[in-house]
Amino acid sequence: MSTLSPWDSHLSYIDEPLVVIRTISQIQSNLHPIMHQGAICIHKPLSKTYLFKNKTYITISDIFITSHKDTSWNIEGEDTNLITICVSLEWLKSKLSSSHFNEIERKLEFDLITTKFDFSTKETQTLQSIALLKSEIKNSYFITPIILHFLKNLCIESKNPSQESPKSDLQLVANLHKKYITNFCLKMPSIESLAKEVGFSASKLKKMFRDIYGKSIYQSYMENRLANALKMLEEGYNVKSVASQVGYTQPIKFIKAFQRQYGVTPGKVKK
Repeated sequence: MSTLSPWDSHLSYIDEPLVVIRTISQIQSNLHPIMHQGAICIHKPLSKTYLFKNKTYITISDIFITSHKDTSWNIEGEDTNLITICVSLEWLKSKLSSSHFNEIERKLEFDLITTKFDFSTKETQTLQSIALLKSEIKNSYFITPIILHFLKNLCIESKNPSQESPKSDLQLVANLHKKYITNFCLKMPSIESLAKEVGFSASKLKKMFRDIYGKSIYQSYMENRLANALKMLEEGYNVKSVASQVGYTQPIKFIKAFQRQYGVTPGKVKK
């Protein structure tokens, strides 16, 4: 098993998984440590991670996956730590059953996948040890089971929507995510209105959204809303102006929500 140092980047070829611990010290950094047309990256945040793409900002604490199909996501902020595992699709195809591999490829239609399934403490320690090795010692015996176990659980996690919902339904949910959350709207419609827009029941929409994105519609909206607020505060906007621009009519409600999310008040960020 090859390892990748934090200062090695934009590799064009990988034959086996690469594991790297990344400490982001720059204000902005490319999310992908490799440039490979047939690879995915599994990211395990060791601290809260802020991602941005164009004018979209999100906060994420769970494991997430990005693919070669969209390399435009970036990491923002200093002192961000995460483990990244880079895996080629060819390697995956040789290790997974055809049904599991096809399911992973289906999920990769979405440019950023989150999941509530996590690595155990022991698995995380193993990944950290592998990433820190400086030699070419083969670690397939240790790392392969971790990757395959994670990906198989990811398939199980999405079993119901993949079996019960046609591809068009999944795309409808993805379109809602892009329209109201990724592109950020000031006022999120009610669940009932969103469900009506795509022709689902409210319960079906809530379940499908959580199955795909690993969190509720409201949580996704709030995290992105506050991430946009954080960005504006860092750019020098005052608290009252930011509160208004992200849809809060009462600044005190914005301050409380911001403090719950980030542990500090908006005023301290601005300073």
